Amino acid sequence: MIGSAEGVAFLLRRHAAPVLVAHGGVVDGVIVAALLVFAVATMAGIRAQIAADVQAATLCLGLAFACNVALQAAGAVLLPGNFGQRLTVGLILGNRNVGLVWSALGAAASPRMAPYFAATQLPIYIHA
Repeated sequence: MIGSAEGVAFLLRRHAAPVLVAHGGVVDGVIVAALLVFAVATMAGIRAQIAADVQAATLCLGLAFACNVALQAAGAVLLPGNFGQRLTVGLILGNRNVGLVWSALGAAASPRMAPYFAATQLPIYIHA
């Protein structure tokens, strides 16, 4: 899934860069709309799970933020490069998209996994 998206992005950058630059606002809008659809779909049914077990939902949320911050810090401290590069890689590591893992698991993902996977999306989408 990721390799094909990377391939398409490479081809678009190589062959359609001027068009993409000229219509950057439209491209950004499409991406934001796709992220919104994904976020809404990710949260489907989560409200009922939160209401059923607030303590577990709070634990999932805390773990999601803790893992995000820990991965960002580890990337910034442990990886090579100048400070700016390390911060960038740390941000990418912290904001890894668990939604891809979740979608790949499909029906194999247990209902207990859903609140954690949904919670991992929050640090990604609230970064400014």
